[in-house]
Amino acid sequence: MTLKRTYLLEEHKKLKARLVPFAGWEMPVQYTSIIEEHLAVRNHVGIFDVSHMGEIQVKGKDAISFLEQLTPNTIEDQKIYQIRYNAILNHDGGVKDDVTIFRESNDSFFIIVNASNVDKIWQYLNEEKSHQGRKELELINQSDEYSMLAIQGPEAENITIEIFKDYANFIKELKYYYFSDIQYHNEIVRISRTGYTGEDGFEILCNHKLAIHLWNEFINHKVIPCGLGARDSLRLEAMYPLYGHELKEDRTPVESGIGWIVKEKDVNYYAKEKLLNQKKNNPEKIIVPFVMIDKGIPREGYKVYGKEFTEGFSSPPCLLPEMLTELDIIGEVQSGLYSPSLKTGIGTAFLPFNFKNTENEICIEIRDKMFKAKVHKGAFVKGTAGKKK
Repeated sequence: MTLKRTYLLEEHKKLKARLVPFAGWEMPVQYTSIIEEHLAVRNHVGIFDVSHMGEIQVKGKDAISFLEQLTPNTIEDQKIYQIRYNAILNHDGGVKDDVTIFRESNDSFFIIVNASNVDKIWQYLNEEKSHQGRKELELINQSDEYSMLAIQGPEAENITIEIFKDYANFIKELKYYYFSDIQYHNEIVRISRTGYTGEDGFEILCNHKLAIHLWNEFINHKVIPCGLGARDSLRLEAMYPLYGHELKEDRTPVESGIGWIVKEKDVNYYAKEKLLNQKKNNPEKIIVPFVMIDKGIPREGYKVYGKEFTEGFSSPPCLLPEMLTELDIIGEVQSGLYSPSLKTGIGTAFLPFNFKNTENEICIEIRDKMFKAKVHKGAFVKGTAGKKK
């Protein structure tokens, strides 16, 4: 299969990036080292090429009611220039994709979708439009029109102001999960205070030629280029889910650990009662974060062992690996890697609900050996994201 390439590919090659296939694209996984790039974002600022993401515009008189039926988070009360994290649901309440939805006007919305799901979501939206008989609805796939850069880190604001000097006050005042369109080099640039690293920062959408110019401007301001490796470790430390790992079509938002987006809105969105019931009464299983106690790196698909326990009672204070059997398998690792910030292995697993928010010990099977880990509560690292409310 021929891989797609972003318009920044030659810039990545100049920086000697290691390129890998990802979601049908040839993308940089790292430039120097994942740890170095990761820590640059945590402590200073880094830049990512995220032009592989998809963009779909939904507009018309039916836009709000159409989106309300497909998503668990509210659409109607979203302000113009506000962005909301949301999910596109299948008819059973499973997550077809997690998305960010930009409200451009009263009846126009701009949706950022994951690269691996662009074709699937585009087809699904068109099928739903036809099925629901939405005549006052226009869908436009704009994925080929934009390149997208993510500037992330505690110094992102200062550096971005240096690039967009005429918009210094605007950038300082831009709130978390809001956006605006500005003029730069006589072109429209969409800038949002968003990202997927846990740090403060911006995502910039513009035409391909201007994206190359901006990439080099940020690099010339000593912003560190970062690849998919650091993007993955940063998002996991912040406990942001990734489609195909924590998020799947056969798993609801509640089971995926993003139940906070499930709202009791008036519209009967797909599987509404099921999702609200899970949120109120808890699902059987849910995504749970964990930190390794023993030295070992967990990876997707590794088996998780533990002793079931009654809610309100602690499991044994120390699991002895030699006492565990196949009967004690309670789940699988969904994401796992070495945390550059914590200097240990971290991960997520799909486990029985009563493990959530405990400090219970579990075991991860790594290369036929048992390694102890401990259930964690919340994000592994609390970054600077969200400071501009």
